[in-house]
Amino acid sequence: MDGDADIQKWGRIVLFHAVEHTEPILLWGEPVDPSIDVGLALSSQPPKEVKVKVWKMINPEDADAHCTGEILTVKTLFCPTDTKRPQKPEVLDGKRSPDRTVSLTVPSH
Repeated sequence: MDGDADIQKWGRIVLFHAVEHTEPILLWGEPVDPSIDVGLALSSQPPKEVKVKVWKMINPEDADAHCTGEILTVKTLFCPTDTKRPQKPEVLDGKRSPDRTVSLTVPSH
C-alpha cells in the first residue's frame, strides 16, 4: 500500500482565533463548508458563523499535519492561505524574526 494514501490533505486552510477559547490561541483550520468565503461571511452584517475543522500543524507545509477532529467557530480570521500559496514567516522592519504565531523559527544563516 502506498504510504501517501494515509496522508491527510487539506484543501484550504485559515489561521484563526476560536469563539470557544477564552484565551486568544492561534489555530489552523479548514472550513467545514468548502464553498464558503470565510472573509466575506465574517465581514457580512450580521457576521455569519463559520465552522472549521482544526488541524494540528506548525505551518501549512508541515508533513506531520493532521486533522484533530475538533470543530470550532472562527472569532477572528488571520492570513487565509491555500495549498498553492503556503504561509511563510514574516519579515518585520527589514529584520528576520521568529513567527511566534505558528511556532516557527527563522534560521540565522
